[in-house]
Formats: sequence, structure tokens, C-alpha cells
Amino acid sequence: MPNFLSLVELKERLHITFDDDDAELQGYIDAAESYLADPQNGILRRPVLATEFVERFAGFGAVALAFPDEVTEVSVSYIDADGVDRDLPEIYRVEGGKLVLNHGESWPQARSVTVTYTAGWAVNGVPAAIKEAGYFIARSYYEQGHEIDQDRFRTIVAFMVRGFRRVTL
Repeated sequence: MPNFLSLVELKERLHITFDDDDAELQGYIDAAESYLADPQNGILRRPVLATEFVERFAGFGAVALAFPDEVTEVSVSYIDADGVDRDLPEIYRVEGGKLVLNHGESWPQARSVTVTYTAGWAVNGVPAAIKEAGYFIARSYYEQGHEIDQDRFRTIVAFMVRGFRRVTL
């Protein structure tokens, strides 16, 4: 579960000095983080916090990472033509979510390719707009509960994170 919002900060924003509602507030924080940061189902369609992914492909030409934003720590292994599992030396780089050969290199023959990578921001690198949207979501549920105008709410959140949403087909 992501953890880029703080109960202490939410309470400061709400001017709450008591602990009676902490469990409820933490639930709203968890819901807000999930709404934003779930890579498959969240509104951003990308991981917010650095998360490791393992993806398998039929060959080197088929590699297109599902979460190409803020990619770090990439390692590639493959099953060669003889069925032997091998690590790919660093003859490549990642550009636009795809493996690209360095100049003068060539791909080995492969039956399958496995890419392990990390995508997302470090906790202290999460953009302020995403955090603000998260606090807006948690605060709205705490203050308005079931009275929230869902259409207006979704429009506001989408506007707040508009530069970070990944469009998928």
C-alpha cells in the first residue's frame, strides 16, 4: 500500500488536535492513496511511490513496459535459444518505456525476456500536486462523507493531477 500522505499533516490541515478520529482519518488517507496511486485502477494509472515490477515478453522487440514513468533499477534476463537463463549485460537503455540498444550492440537470440524494474517516485519526491489531491480527497470524505457531489469531486481531483495522469488505451 502506498504511504505518501501523513496522518499528522492531514490533522494539521483539518485543525484537529484530538486522537478520537485517527482510525477514521487513516482510512480516508488509505482510500485517497489508493484512488490516486493504484497502478492498474487508480486515477493516475501509474505507481506514485517507487514500486518493483516484473514483466515477461516474447522477445526483445516486444518489450514495452507497462509503467514507463520514472523508471529506475532495470535488470533484464532472457532464455536463450538453447533454453539457458542468462542476464543481459548493460548493452541497452530505457527510452519511452522500451529497451533500446546502445550504439554498436545487438540483441541476443531469446525465447523469452524478463524485465525487472522500479517505477515511481521516492517518498520525498512525490509531486506536491499529487499530495494536495490526496489531502483534498481525505479531507472531503471526512468533512462531507456521503454528501459529496461525486461528479464535481472527480472533476476537481482530475484537474489537480492533470499533468500526472497517464493515458492508456
